[in-house]
Amino acid sequence: MGGARPGVAVLTRHGRFTPLVLAIGGHDPSGAGIQADIETAAALGCHAATLVTCQTTQNTEHVADVIPTPVATLLAQFELLVADWSAIACCKIGLVPSVDVARGLACLIRELPPTCAVIFDPVIAAGSGATFMDEALRRVVLDELWPLATVRTPNLHEAAAFAAAAGERAVEPWLARQKGWVLVKGADAATTEVHHRLEHDGREYASFTWPRLPGRYHGTGCTLASGIAAYVAHGCTTAVAVAAALDFTWKCLDDPLDFGGAQCLPRRVRRGPW
Repeated sequence: MGGARPGVAVLTRHGRFTPLVLAIGGHDPSGAGIQADIETAAALGCHAATLVTCQTTQNTEHVADVIPTPVATLLAQFELLVADWSAIACCKIGLVPSVDVARGLACLIRELPPTCAVIFDPVIAAGSGATFMDEALRRVVLDELWPLATVRTPNLHEAAAFAAAAGERAVEPWLARQKGWVLVKGADAATTEVHHRLEHDGREYASFTWPRLPGRYHGTGCTLASGIAAYVAHGCTTAVAVAAALDFTWKCLDDPLDFGGAQCLPRRVRRGPW
């Protein structure tokens, strides 16, 4: 595959810089996944080019089916995108539905320039509890995709699952051996506050505590990871991008979209005149 050139923000005719984010993830008809990536990027002043890894049949309560996109299609789409738009400033990866797609994405990511950060939200299960990654897929993701990411954003359950796939009985020794940035999200812990921990090269770099909001939410992880990607695309350091994206995500959850379903959606797009 042809290589992508270093990413930069695009200066519009009105003098406004708009960074380009490559969002890779699954389509969720209820509004998480790739839709969350697009909305978050737009809300934070970026444009999202997209590669859809799979079609899902789901709502906020139940996942009925996942149909992976053929790898050849994903690679062909990527080739045409980078041939036309060379200014990819950051890449965000979400749902990886199969071993073949994981390996295809690893090839794709290697074609991005070194200046293009990769934010990886390793979605093992939906908020409803449905599993997206079996053990075989977790091993391939851990071996082939995880090392290519600049920032990984597992929750506590996902971190434990990857530790087990690596042969570890406990998550902390595994996290201590990780290189680069890992944001361990704590919303799935049974605590009165939500604690997140940002680690770099196996050591805690920063911690963040937020009030736990009432209710259940669909698409929170997508929003956060895309927010990190958007802030990185604007030139923020990793630590600043993580802090800003956490703040953005919390505000989206504090004023959610509630259509009467099993879970609310983060309100990523602010209100217009209505």
